[in-house]
Amino acid sequence: MSQEQQKSLPQSDDEITGVAAYFIRNRVISWMVSLIFLIGGISAFFGLGRLEDPAFTIKDAMVVTSYPGATPQQVEEEVTYPIEKAIQQLTYVDEINSISSRGLSQITVTMKNNYGPDDLPQIWDELRRKVNDVKGSLPPGVNEPSVIDDFGDVYGVLFALTGEGYNYKELLDYVDYLRRELELVDGVSKVSVTGDQQEQVFIEISIKRISALGIAPSTIFNLLQTQNIVSNAGATRIGDKYIRIQPTGEFTDVSELGDLILTEGGRKVSSS
Repeated sequence: MSQEQQKSLPQSDDEITGVAAYFIRNRVISWMVSLIFLIGGISAFFGLGRLEDPAFTIKDAMVVTSYPGATPQQVEEEVTYPIEKAIQQLTYVDEINSISSRGLSQITVTMKNNYGPDDLPQIWDELRRKVNDVKGSLPPGVNEPSVIDDFGDVYGVLFALTGEGYNYKELLDYVDYLRRELELVDGVSKVSVTGDQQEQVFIEISIKRISALGIAPSTIFNLLQTQNIVSNAGATRIGDKYIRIQPTGEFTDVSELGDLILTEGGRKVSSS
């Protein structure tokens, strides 16, 4: 046969080389490798996360400081720069970005990627300590810096509470009880309450009447500031025991404000 005819003849199985040919000739090894991949695939499938709201880690925190009345340049030089310099001492920091606007400083701190969710609580705690250390050197008029690190919190359920026939205080007491109960539920990390109003007492003063009685408005202000103050009255020793003295007379109801006695120039006048 000619050389061209010999080249066209099919090769034998022993002459065929390659990965596929190796596994064809070694069927036992082929089945073993396939079995290993099958078991590994099944194990990986059942180990996959199947959470409806999977956890994710945000490694950013924000330091917000208000400086009422200051210009952007004053905020930058007197507030933003000192806080940035203190934060840069942390070895965990990857990047710092800041915005200095009129009366407000906003510093965004990004941590390095090699720190996981288990490391972040300690890192945020050290960040707060650094900010608190520099707080005393800030100029007068600067409000306390606030560190915000809960960007990753996700609210899954929102409740709205109403109650016909109940006053606001009763609703607020029930909300507080409900919040404490929800915090005990497995899987609940945080419960926040919004929409609650701060309790305030408005006192209207008759300028005409206090002028007729000769009472200065500052007398009323000073009297109100001295009410419901918790103070240490000391203790007295009786035999081998000490009995602590606790002052009483705190207000238990708003209506008791009308029973205050005003004193001016040795005269006593009822406030009601």
